[in-house]
Amino acid sequence: MARNSRPKAALLLAGLLLAGCLNQAAKPATRPRPGPSSSSARSGSGQPPSSSSTLVVTTSPAKTTGSPVAAWLASERAFYRAGQSGSPDYPPLLSSFAPSSPALKSVVSFLTALRAAGVVAPSSYRLGDGRLLSEAAGRAVVTGCAFDTGSIYRTTRQPAPAALGGGAGFTAYRVTLLLRSRRWLVWSVFATSSSSKGAGPCENF
Repeated sequence: MARNSRPKAALLLAGLLLAGCLNQAAKPATRPRPGPSSSSARSGSGQPPSSSSTLVVTTSPAKTTGSPVAAWLASERAFYRAGQSGSPDYPPLLSSFAPSSPALKSVVSFLTALRAAGVVAPSSYRLGDGRLLSEAAGRAVVTGCAFDTGSIYRTTRQPAPAALGGGAGFTAYRVTLLLRSRRWLVWSVFATSSSSKGAGPCENF
């Protein structure tokens, strides 16, 4: 499940989203992708319900450089958690974006669509290959990769359609973050999806 400013199906977040944010050429954004990312749960409190699923999350600390990268990874994890619990208003996710971020609206819309369709994010995903490309004047650009097994329907556990983040695949991210009150917050996300074998920017991830 991927997220982008303008989520598309194909395992584009962004799934949306987050899919995130964005202009994703495959599936919507998690970041905006729910396979991990992505329905039916309580809205309002923003607190995700408990889940019995086991998450498999792998990051690449050796390749993670700087706090902007850590901030992006935290936002992606929150995106997947929101998708798994059906909580578009999950506080850790909302607070990971800068005020008025164009990506946030896309991510929330994507997660809301997942919940309405009874779809949840995947229980297994990987995030890593985070790299800091630039950092100056309170703005940073990072890149990274994600892989997940694709969103599924909550009741049947069957794969969701690509438009809702279904289908295993890799997503390459390019994220712009802004420094606000000493915190790096996501401003925009550009995500592109590649084949299930990882050909493309995230090959060998």
